[in-house]
Amino acid sequence: MIYSIFLCRNLDYVQIPESLTYIEKGTFDDCGFWVNLTDIKGYTGSYAQTFAKNNNLKFISIGIGKVTNLKTTSRTNSSITLSWKKISGVSGYEIYRSTSKNKNYKKIATINNSKNTFKDSSLSKNKTYYYKVRAYKTSNGKKVYGSYSSVKSTSLK
Repeated sequence: MIYSIFLCRNLDYVQIPESLTYIEKGTFDDCGFWVNLTDIKGYTGSYAQTFAKNNNLKFISIGIGKVTNLKTTSRTNSSITLSWKKISGVSGYEIYRSTSKNKNYKKIATINNSKNTFKDSSLSKNKTYYYKVRAYKTSNGKKVYGSYSSVKSTSLK
């Protein structure tokens, strides 16, 4: 479905939700000549950032996007390697692990933004491990966090 936005005379910016993954190029064309759309607000690493860049608009971050596409890329008898979709503009990622799906997650690593993989070693056989990852950005000496990824479970046998 393709929609245009009408009656947007005083539109200065558009805030795009993190769940939105596509905007048709002409979506704002019917706003008319009186619109001076210059800013797109959205989550760092989301489609909003891509849309702003592709349309020569200023991107204003309202936070950090959720880590997506968390998966197991390799397993051995004692290690699991995870990967996820990289988020541009973040400082790094925190990796959490538990042996219970919904509780007792402990941070096991913090890695910088140049990587989007992590190898968890010295694990026990015949156990299921649950992982989640979140991105962070350091701003004025403080960390600002994005939402946790979906939980990924992996067993070692």
